[in-house]
Amino acid sequence: MSAVIAPEMGMSLISFTAGDIQILDFSRTDLFLKYRKGLGPLILPHFNEEGFIPKVEESIFPHIGYLKNDGVKHPFQHGIGRYVGWYPEASENTITGFIEGSMETNGYTFKELAGFDFKAAVTYTVIEGALEVHFSIDGEKPVASGIHYYYNLVNRNTAKLEIPESEGRVRTIEFNRSLNDVLKPISVNSKRQDDFFKVLKEKHVKNYSYCTLKTDKYQLQTVFTANGKPEDVFDSLVVFSPENAGFVCIEPISYIPGEGAVKKINSGTIYLNPLSL
Repeated sequence: MSAVIAPEMGMSLISFTAGDIQILDFSRTDLFLKYRKGLGPLILPHFNEEGFIPKVEESIFPHIGYLKNDGVKHPFQHGIGRYVGWYPEASENTITGFIEGSMETNGYTFKELAGFDFKAAVTYTVIEGALEVHFSIDGEKPVASGIHYYYNLVNRNTAKLEIPESEGRVRTIEFNRSLNDVLKPISVNSKRQDDFFKVLKEKHVKNYSYCTLKTDKYQLQTVFTANGKPEDVFDSLVVFSPENAGFVCIEPISYIPGEGAVKKINSGTIYLNPLSL
C-alpha cells in the first residue's frame, strides 16, 4: 500500500494505491487542482456551506470562480483546510500537518476566513498495509472534520458498498441511482480475525463502525471510531456519488450534516484498509 500526501495543497491525499491499483479517481485530477473536487481533500473546520461566509477578494482565490460555476455559493466549501498550505512534520511512516487561525494566505488570516480561531492537526500513518488518518481540531466555536476522498468505482454497474447493520446483518448499497445519503453509523465489535482487525484490537480500538467498498479491481474497508467520547467519534457517514459518476465519496463526518456542529473539539480516527484483488 502506498499513500502520497500534499501538505501545500490542503494536506490532501493525492495518490492511494494497493499493489498497482490506483484507488482514487485520477480522472478528476484537473478538478482537484482547480477547486479540490477530486482526489483526496479534507473537511475542516466546517462542513459544506453552513455557517460563516467570509468577504474576500475573489480574484486572488482562483478556486472561488470554479465553485460558483458549480453552483456553490460558499468561497471555502467544506472548510478552508483543503484550500491552504499546512506546516508538515514527517518521519518514515508518518506525516502530520498543522494549521491555526493566526496563519495567513493571500493577505488573510485563517481565522478571518473561517470566522473563528482554531487549531488543527491531521496525521497520516501507515500501519500494517492500511492508512490511519487522525484528526485533532480545537475551535473557539463548534468545528467539524472528516474526509472527502473520491474513490474510483472502476465499473459503476458492478460496484457495491456493504455496511454491517447488526450482528450477522449487512446492508448493501448499489450504484444504480444518485447517492447523497447521510447514514447513522452503527457501532460494532467485529470478531473478524484478519490481520487488519487484529491490529485494531492491539491498538485497543473498539466500538467502531466500518463499511466495505467492493469493485472489480479492489476492495476498500473504511473503519472509523463510532462510539465513545463525543469528541472522538464520527456521528455520520455520508455516501456521495452522482448518477452515472465514476466515483464515490465515503465520508465519516464528526457531526450530522444539516443539524449544525456542536463540538468544539474533534479527535476522531479513520482507517483505510485497501485490498487488491
